[in-house]
Amino acid sequence: MKQAMRLAQARQYISPTDKCKGTEEHYNIFEALISGRNPSDELVKPSLDYMDTFNANVLRISSMAHKVCELHEENDKADSYLVICGRVNMLHGYGLPEKIWKTIPSLKDESYTLCTRQDSSLLALNKDNYKSELKNRIGYCAIEKTPPADLCFVCQDT
Repeated sequence: MKQAMRLAQARQYISPTDKCKGTEEHYNIFEALISGRNPSDELVKPSLDYMDTFNANVLRISSMAHKVCELHEENDKADSYLVICGRVNMLHGYGLPEKIWKTIPSLKDESYTLCTRQDSSLLALNKDNYKSELKNRIGYCAIEKTPPADLCFVCQDT
């Protein structure tokens, strides 16, 4: 992994200062999404079987964030960008948006997140229940710092 990181830095795919270190909390979510383990269950610890894949994922997220930040800096901050990433990369508090916001904090207030989710049940969302319903429908884990997306498209299989 260190060799991959050095190569990515040499080719300017990631910032020279980025250490590409994931946290235990991030790995907990990552491993749970693969294994099916409940990430909120503190009695069951994550398996280390996916650590290499996790490290590669952190490097991938770092390179995506670096490119977005690079584009933002190169273009006088005047342009808007549509950054498309998977749901897992944005909904658990350890993904692409957070990596971008860590580098350019002012973008957090300028960002708009959108999520899609296929759901076979009918939703009755209203202004009083939408946050809790989105958490249930989208698959949020019990991390309270993760806000619902600004907008969620829920579609049915037809």
